[in-house]
Amino acid sequence: MPRAIIPESAIIGLVCHELGLSARLRVQSSGGFDYTNIREAGDWSLEVGHQIGARTYINPIGGAALYRADRFQARNMELNFLKMDERVYDQQRADFESSLSIIDVLMFTGIDGVKERLKACQIIQAQNMSS
Repeated sequence: MPRAIIPESAIIGLVCHELGLSARLRVQSSGGFDYTNIREAGDWSLEVGHQIGARTYINPIGGAALYRADRFQARNMELNFLKMDERVYDQQRADFESSLSIIDVLMFTGIDGVKERLKACQIIQAQNMSS
């Protein structure tokens, strides 16, 4: 029986649709981006965001230490962080591991579980965070 190959962007698009989110997806590996100014971990989102004309970048709050708001401001971009609630859900293991990706939440709670968590998350502006 032949196997179907489904591009990752199609899967992400389907999940966004099911969540009621509108998204214009781009595959970074085929986007023709210039990576020459990337020197450290927090640079890739700044560079790619600038190249696509983004005005806002939102990253999970767990990665806040990688980013500097002043560098985003210099590129006319707002830096924000997504803080999700710490609800425990069944991860099919003995100990719960918090702050995993939304893929983990989707895998174990389904679309309805993700919708519930998205409603409970907060967007925190980088300039409002204490250093």
